[in-house]
Formats: sequence, C-alpha cells, structure tokens
Amino acid sequence: MAAMRSLSRLAGRVALCALAAGLSLPHRASPALVTVTTLADENDGCGVGACSLREALAAANAGDTIDFAVSGTITLNVGPLVPASDVVVAGPGAASLTVSGAQARRVLSIPADRQVEISDLAIAGGRAPSDGDRHGGCVANAGDLVLRRVLLSDCLARSLNQTTLAEGGDGGAIYNASGATLVLDTVEVRDSRAGKGGGNPMPPYPAGGRGGGLFNAGTARVADSTFAANRAGEGGGVAGAGGAGGAIFSSGPLVLEASTLADNASGDGAQFCAPTCITGADGKGGGLAATGELALTNVTVSGNAIGSTAIGTSATGGGLLLAPGGSLVQRLRNVTVVGNTASGAGGGIAREGTGSVRLRHVLLAGNVSTGSTSEDCTGGGSLLVSEGHNLVGVNNGCATVFAAPDLFGTAASPLAALLGALGANGGPTETHALLAGSPALDAGAAAGCFAWDPGTGTDVPLLVDQRGEPRPRDGDGDLDPVCDIGSYEAPDLPVTTYLLTVTPLGMGTGEVTSAPAGIDCPGDCSEVYVEGTPVDLAAAAAAGSTFGSWSGDCAGTGACQVTMSADRTVGATFLRLFPLQVSLAGAGAGTVASDPAGIACPPDCLAEYVEGSGVTLTASSTPPSLFIGWSGDCEGRLPCALTLDGAKSATARFEPPELFTDGFESGDLTAWE
Repeated sequence: MAAMRSLSRLAGRVALCALAAGLSLPHRASPALVTVTTLADENDGCGVGACSLREALAAANAGDTIDFAVSGTITLNVGPLVPASDVVVAGPGAASLTVSGAQARRVLSIPADRQVEISDLAIAGGRAPSDGDRHGGCVANAGDLVLRRVLLSDCLARSLNQTTLAEGGDGGAIYNASGATLVLDTVEVRDSRAGKGGGNPMPPYPAGGRGGGLFNAGTARVADSTFAANRAGEGGGVAGAGGAGGAIFSSGPLVLEASTLADNASGDGAQFCAPTCITGADGKGGGLAATGELALTNVTVSGNAIGSTAIGTSATGGGLLLAPGGSLVQRLRNVTVVGNTASGAGGGIAREGTGSVRLRHVLLAGNVSTGSTSEDCTGGGSLLVSEGHNLVGVNNGCATVFAAPDLFGTAASPLAALLGALGANGGPTETHALLAGSPALDAGAAAGCFAWDPGTGTDVPLLVDQRGEPRPRDGDGDLDPVCDIGSYEAPDLPVTTYLLTVTPLGMGTGEVTSAPAGIDCPGDCSEVYVEGTPVDLAAAAAAGSTFGSWSGDCAGTGACQVTMSADRTVGATFLRLFPLQVSLAGAGAGTVASDPAGIACPPDCLAEYVEGSGVTLTASSTPPSLFIGWSGDCEGRLPCALTLDGAKSATARFEPPELFTDGFESGDLTAWE
C-alpha cells in the first residue's frame, strides 16, 4: 500500500507525475546537452570523431540531456545500453529513430541507482541475453525509468531449452524489477513475447514466461498507452503451463489508465503425444494477469485470448485475471472488457485470490467462454464487489454479485451493449464507441464518475473518458448529462427541441404550471422540450379570479396536454370576480334568490360572479310579511337585474302587514278618518 500511495493522481486525466519519492532527475547548475551525431554503435568516446548513443550515455553527467542530430536505425552490436548517470534522452520521434537489438541483444538496462527519462524514439528487436539474465527482451529496469512517446516492438524474453529446468523469461518487452519504478506515458508495446519454459520430458515441467509486453514486480503507472499482439511464453517440457498475462503481468502496485490492451494472448500449454497426449494448462489472463494492488481507470480490454493454438488445457480470464493476494484490493472504474475469449470460464474477467476486486461503471459484454457458460465473468462471491452501475451482457458466473442499479442479461436473454468495432475514435488509444441506443448511455451514477487515487486512498472526480473527452455528456438526448458505463463517453446526442409558450389572458390573475416541470407562469412562461414530449398544463386561479378557458393549442376548460412535435402556444384566460352582497332589512321575513345561482339569502347572501355577468335578484316575502322594495344597487319592487362590472350590493326590505282602523265613528263604512 505504501508504494501505491506514492502515486499521485489528478482529477480527470492523470498527469503522470514522479513516482515514489519523486522520479525527477537531479539538476546541475548548468546541465549540458550531449548530441548523438552517428547511427553507428561505437564506443571510442564522444571527443573522438562522431558521438554515438552509447558514447553519449557514458559521457553525460547527471541532469544532462541527450538529443540527436541523426535519424534512422541504430543497431547495437555489443551489449545493452547502460546509462552511466541520471539523464534525459530526447529522440526526434518514434517514426524517425529506432534503436534495435537486431534480435541478438537487449537494448536497454537501467541499474538500480539510475533515474532515466527516454522520449520520442522506437526500441525494437531486443532479446534477453542469457538463461541467467532472461527477463526483459528490450528493457530491463532496476531503477527509475520514464518512457514517453516510445514504441517498443518485436522484443523477446529468453526462451529456455530442454536442459534448463527454469521458467521462461518474463517481460517480453519490459521487465520492471522489484523495488524499481516505471512510468509509461503514451507508449505502444506490440508483437513482443515472453520466453518459453525449459525442461525435458520428465517432470517438473517449467511454465512459460509471464507478461508478453510488460512484467511488473515493482511499482508502475501506465497511461495513454497501447499493448497489442503480445504473447506470454509457452510451457516448457512436455506439459508445462503457459505463462500468464499476454500483455501485462503485475505482482507489484500498478495503475493503468486511459490505455488499451488488444489482441494479446497468454502462453500455450505444452503438449506431448506418444501415442497418448499429456498437456499443460494454458496461461491465465489473455490481456492482463495481476496478483498485486491494481487500479484500472478508463481502460479498454478487447480481443485478448487464452493461448493461441488451442492445444493447452483450459484456463480462465480471457481479458483479465484478477487475483489479488493477501488483503490487497484491485479496483476497476469505467473499464470496457469486450470480445475476449477464454478456453475456461470468464471470457471477460476471472477473479481469484484472497484479496478483493471492486467494479464500478465497468462494461462486460460480448466475451466468449468456449469451455463454460460464464462468458463475461467468473469467480463471483463476497470478494468480487459491485460498486454499482456495471453492465454485464451474460451474468452467469457472477450472478450473485450484480444487482440493480447494475444492468445485466442472461444466457437466454443477453443484454446487447451495442458497441462499435475497436477503432480510432479520438485520443491516443483505440476504443469501442457506444452506438445509438446502447444501454450503457447515461447509465452511470447520477453523482458522476470517480477514479480511485491510490496516493490518498480516496475517490476523485473522473472528468474525462479514455480519449480525454469530457464526462459527463448527454448521450441519450434527454437533456440530462450522466456518465456512461465503460471507458468511452458518447457525445451529446443531437436532439430536436420545440418551444412551448404560455400566455396569460384576461383581467384576472392565476398561475399555469407544467409536468414535466419548466412552465411556472407568470414568471417562467416558456420552456424548451425534447421532440415528442407530452406536456400537461394546469391552471390555478388566484383569489378574486377564476380560470376561464384555454386557447391556442388547447381549448375548453378541462385538462390541457400538448405533444411537442412543433412549437406550441397556449393561452390561459383568467377572469376577475366581483362580489354581490345581499342584505335583508325590515321587521318582516323573506328570501332573495339569484339567477344564475349563487345567492340564496339567507343563508347565502354573498356570491362572486365573473366580471360582466348579468345577475337577476328576486325577492320573495314570507307571509304574512310583505316585500317593500330594494335599496342599494337595486330599486323598486320588481326583480332586480344587475351587471357585475364591479362590486355590487342590494338590500331587500321586508315588513309585516299594518293593521288599519276606520275613521268613521258614525259607523259609516264609506268614510275614512
């Protein structure tokens, strides 16, 4: 853990920093520039005639930089190049300069006390020199080494013969020894092989070498790099097991990010038939086999395989063999594992060991297991942990691990990831693009994507994908950007949108709101919606107003729903309400009713009516009372017709009948007093 925590990671794409205590070269007061002026591999000193690369490495002091005035191929004719001090070697570009071991010797050896940075050249044709020094075909690093923009190809670790009972050489291209630190930044490693195991027809049968491209026993960080068409070593004797890790084998701390492992293969098991056959097992981990601490972020693992001849007995982990020892933890974040093949279980991923493996935003699909139904994953259980939002095409071998919010299918109903072929989709490495309709689009956690920082032991925001494109984006066109599952973040989906505009009408007041949200009018009376979205509008009148009706793309007074297949406009008319107050007066009794309804006084003596409404009030006396007449906004004794153009009030007076006496004391009934 201490070694891993010496690795520093920045949010988003990692800036490759110094490893451990800082992989930085000591600075001289006046560092010199030593220039290579010949392609010849000579060693009589830079002061005598031309200066070769070998001579420049011997002449440079700590902190000096070696550059080149030549281009072409430097073919080594003696042993490997060994820097005499801590230097920077700056080439003219991998297409312009190659340093070759001519398939006869290793190209570069870094001693344990050296700090070296090499950039912009190709290293090719290296071969480990002897059975006793069999690891690292092109580069053997025991110190601190940084390779930037370097191409390594056609490198061979040592293969052993029948008389040597030892495993084949590890690290076809690069061997990073225990205690060493290695940084690979924008490096390509291809067509390299670990060594074949030795041994004769009698047991034991040594295994093939591990790590066709890279063997890491120290501390390593790899970024923006490609490992392609590398092979681990074949088993030795008549039944030796093939080597593990077609591209990379790592027993030490390894950070692998923004990189691609493609078309690599683990080693073939040996086979001897006379007349019956005995056969060794193929190596595990066609792309990567790791037993140490591991952090994979924004990585594509594609087209890797167990073995290359189908001779050895079955093995697991066509793409990745994840086998942390002890209590170590291996973490995979936004990794795409597709199109890999295992002769045993786990065409995509196989988990072994006593440590734990944790997966988040990992895409596992389209892998093949020729000897098992566990196509995409095997080795499930408590030590394989889903941290959520993974996609598994066929969830057989790890069925107890994945549950919602993971996405997964079964053998009977696989979940198709809908990916493009491995190709150049931008950035320095190849990726699988997510196609339209892929279930991985915007299927990550709403909180975002996160990478694991081994230096601090915490999550940090992952702001870019493998190509360096921003995360998150709106890949499914719902106007809500969410991280995609896997190493590729799809671009924003071009979507057609239309504008919905609501216009308040009338003299009243009220509010119109929408579902989905967006309209809250007045205030926010227009909103853009994706084509085809159904939008429901609801009107709520304020106090003193009533909703009248819809107009435009809605009508009537009921529900309003518009489908956004074009720009839409909707009017919402709110009408003012005016109160009509009826009062009863007098000592008599009676009632007042209205047409239209509202007033039935008593007890309902107050009602509101829409502005401009006509209301007729009719007074009815309760016998023996008499209706005397109206006052206020009504007059007379007839029914009162009012127009509600403001607040109105009317009083109906009811009186009991008066008793009259005649004024004719004489009894003459025709005379009144």
